[in-house]
Amino acid sequence: MLLLGIVLAMALAPGYIKDYIEENDQELVGRKITLGKVHIDWFTGRLGVGNLVMQEKVSTQTFISVGNLDTKMAIGQLFKSHIHIPYFTITGLQVQINQVGNEFNFDDLAKAGTDSSSTPAEAESEWRLHWKNSLVHQSQLTYRSDIAPEIRTDSLRLFIPAITHDMQSMDVALGFLLGSGGKITTNTHLDLAGESYAVNFVSDSVSLAIAEPYFAEAIKLKGVKGSLHTNLNIFGS
Repeated sequence: MLLLGIVLAMALAPGYIKDYIEENDQELVGRKITLGKVHIDWFTGRLGVGNLVMQEKVSTQTFISVGNLDTKMAIGQLFKSHIHIPYFTITGLQVQINQVGNEFNFDDLAKAGTDSSSTPAEAESEWRLHWKNSLVHQSQLTYRSDIAPEIRTDSLRLFIPAITHDMQSMDVALGFLLGSGGKITTNTHLDLAGESYAVNFVSDSVSLAIAEPYFAEAIKLKGVKGSLHTNLNIFGS
């Protein structure tokens, strides 16, 4: 009976997690959240989430949607105070960023994430973290403001090879197409120990018209034409 109860609880857990998030979304993040499907394989440590949608704070419009989230955790390593995530993949991420003046439509989320309420000092954690192969791909980000009507990035791909508890360096690769034309890719290396960075920035056929709204009024331009082709290496500390 005990084994049957454990199996039943494991089978019902995904549905419970889905219902809990949807019923307590306002208390958790202050926004409406819906989930399509949650799948947990307790034997392999694999977690899948489909069709996650978070609405805007003051409307029913979509702020963020995720087509599919797929990740895995080594369950056995948890008993050794070790969080080992061999991969973390988000497919079909859609983000709508709106700016009016100095305010963004995610300010409430950022404020909640940086709550400065005082907490007692904690001892150094004995937990170890190895989070590998973080990938966001086949994604899109749209930015709107009172200056530029819309800037859209398509085929966005972000890859971080590894994040660990004791890492001395970090690499980040980002690439996307622009809705107005062209492609941008960046490869960033952060030397956390030496507090320095190196960035390779490549733009291919990026339409200069995308920048026109930001300085046309200041320097009285009648129009901006042309495209940007660059391959820059930037170093700093």
